[in-house]
Amino acid sequence: MPAEPPQLKKGKKKKGKKKEEEKSGILYRQEIIRLDNAKPIVISLREPKPARQVVHLCQEAYNYMIANENPVKGMKVFEWKKLSNNKKVKLHLQVFAESLGGKLEAFKILED
Repeated sequence: MPAEPPQLKKGKKKKGKKKEEEKSGILYRQEIIRLDNAKPIVISLREPKPARQVVHLCQEAYNYMIANENPVKGMKVFEWKKLSNNKKVKLHLQVFAESLGGKLEAFKILED
């Protein structure tokens, strides 16, 4: 019967220091994990690069975003009507990006 690997005690998590290094433009960090009565384990991890996503929306989606009847959540209709079309689209796209777990960097409105 093989011996089980050492386990952390239930309810106690021991986290070690985080150490960051930059090697050839790539960011690495080191995690030091200490298990009960064992030698510390050093793991070198590469920091993930954020993904970039480009989304193309149709004219119908654009028309929905600029309509006066469709303000983003938390905004009053009278405030919404005062905004420019560009600002309305930007607010809708920010909500859309956040729903995907990201953030809005830029957007461009193209003519058909």
